[in-house]
Amino acid sequence: MVASILAGVGFSALLVTVSYGVYHRLLGPGRPIRYYDLALTAAAVFLLAILSEIVVNAVYQWLVGALLWEYRVLPLHDRSVSALGILIWPAFGCHVYLIQRVQDHRLPPLLRSTFGKALILGLEAPLVWEVAGNLYFLVTLRQYYAYYNPPDLWHLTSIQVVPIYIVTIYAGLLVLQALQRMGRHRALPVVLFLAGIGLVVLG
Repeated sequence: MVASILAGVGFSALLVTVSYGVYHRLLGPGRPIRYYDLALTAAAVFLLAILSEIVVNAVYQWLVGALLWEYRVLPLHDRSVSALGILIWPAFGCHVYLIQRVQDHRLPPLLRSTFGKALILGLEAPLVWEVAGNLYFLVTLRQYYAYYNPPDLWHLTSIQVVPIYIVTIYAGLLVLQALQRMGRHRALPVVLFLAGIGLVVLG
């Protein structure tokens, strides 16, 4: 378990470091990070991602008769969720915040729309970060983090999950925008993060 947690910390740190490097390289020091928005995005992505994992995998199993993915590292909820999600999903939320700011300043108007952002993130998340994550865990722990049952991409991820990511990220961005319109409430990111932990632990 300790090795799994350390691997999760390492991958989360890698994800945030790479994201910040891209952000700093493309926007420079003149674009300061808004730490409330960063915390809100990280907490919201964590909660929404865990909820989506539980619902999507259950619906897929009901339709197809098998899970789309199954977590192999600290699995919970019939292997649809990993306890490491407490580390990795907030790190991905930091990535979403940083990359969205890059998108706002570097992409053409069409791709700066909510759908445009969801399209890019929905392609990037499974095809870059899930593949990278599984390879990282295969090297560090000698096992998949999330094993995809469809064999189309060597079980590292699956083309089938791409449209699911696009749709869920689009819905998540709409929720995030609604939360941002509520104004600054310092307790809100904490409440969302604690709700995510509760969902992981209690489900």
